[in-house]
Parts: sequence; structure tokens; C-alpha cells
Amino acid sequence: MHKSPARDSISPSTLCGTGSAAAIALAKTGIGELRRLRVDAAGNRVTLSGAVGSYYHKQLAQETLRTAVAGISVQNNVAVSG
Repeated sequence: MHKSPARDSISPSTLCGTGSAAAIALAKTGIGELRRLRVDAAGNRVTLSGAVGSYYHKQLAQETLRTAVAGISVQNNVAVSG
């Protein structure tokens, strides 16, 4: 199966509702902690919440979403508990 170059992009219309497409982007990282984060999408904003064990994982989650949802505001409310 051929995949298009923009396969990891998520359109704003996809995000409206459950935010599941953004959660899929986090799951693709292969890091279990990121799969447990909560992603809420409303309007032109995605809010990321939950807890991770390092600042690296917090930043990785934010940048993964920022790349996947280009043009959408990402609010990172993830706590570091480690």
C-alpha cells in the first residue's frame, strides 16, 4: 500500500470532536507514557494533559502534536512526575 507524504498530518476538521487522530500521532511514537496522555480537541486548539516521568517525554508529546496538527494551537498541560 502506497502512503502519501502527508500521512502524518492531521487536518483541523479531523480534530474536531474526540481528538482521536492526535492520540494516534502520540501512539506512533512507540512510547507507552505518551499513549496514556489525554488529548482534547475543541475549535482550533488541542489540549494535552496527564503525567509523564520526564521533561523529555513532555516535550516529545508537545512536538509530536505540533508537527501532526500544523496550524492548530497546542496547549501542553502535562505534569512531570519523576
